[in-house]
Amino acid sequence: MKYDSSGVYVIAGGAGAMGLVIARHLLEHGAKKIAMLNRTPLPKKSEWNPIILNGNDKNLANRLKEIISLKTPVLTLLICR
Repeated sequence: MKYDSSGVYVIAGGAGAMGLVIARHLLEHGAKKIAMLNRTPLPKKSEWNPIILNGNDKNLANRLKEIISLKTPVLTLLICR
């Protein structure tokens, strides 16, 4: 399947394990723009490298590394309850 490169693909729970798998699939098949909807906010981008290097929160560090590995700008949006 080929996805429209001009479209924006919205993934609910995008920074979770399944959301990251879906994001990678979309990007590997033509998508260029991904928007992730999350209940839990991600840290500011300037904080990502220290979090990854520190390693205190391995789950968060792994998610951030996965987002970085997508090699595309990803818009992340916080969903408030």
